Amino acid sequence: MKQKGCKIKPEWMQTMIARNRKTLVVCRKYHVQIHNGKPIAE
Repeated sequence: MKQKGCKIKPEWMQTMIARNRKTLVVCRKYHVQIHNGKPIAE
């Protein structure tokens, strides 16, 4: 979960860190956005 050179962590990563989790259940739409490097808009 630690990325070198990444100063501001994405919202999904902050959520995982706050919950002390390595996995985060999301719908298919958000899954694709995360893999494309796009922020999740809620």
